[in-house]
Amino acid sequence: MSDAASLRHFFCDADVRRYLLDGQAVSAEWVEAEILASERRFRTGSVGLWAVRRRDDPLVIGFVGFREFFDPPELQLLYGLLPTYWGRGFATEAAATACGFAFETLGCAEIRAATDIPKGIISVGDHAAPDRKRPYLLDFSEHVQ
Repeated sequence: MSDAASLRHFFCDADVRRYLLDGQAVSAEWVEAEILASERRFRTGSVGLWAVRRRDDPLVIGFVGFREFFDPPELQLLYGLLPTYWGRGFATEAAATACGFAFETLGCAEIRAATDIPKGIISVGDHAAPDRKRPYLLDFSEHVQ
């Protein structure tokens, strides 16, 4: 399954949509446009979205990265996982890896993120940025294609 098809499947999950996209379903064209926008940001020296996979497993279990929101545009951390992987530390690890990249490679001074709901989501943010030294279990070798 391609990253686009995997992400489309991901965004169609009712539990995922509860926390992302205001519960709205998305089209295959929307997913393709997000991937192209992410690739464009990477090409211009900014940052986009990475597919999240477990090491040695090709299955896309989610995504993490940065996207502009609001007017004027503000780069924000964005992530999501399939419900099967919730509560297992993957979101914290994914967010920490993305934040580490933004701080150490891009030289970002701060990282912003917004959330609507649950405390569990906020706790990921509490743990993601400060802990940059621990080994990472997820493979971030490729961005979403």
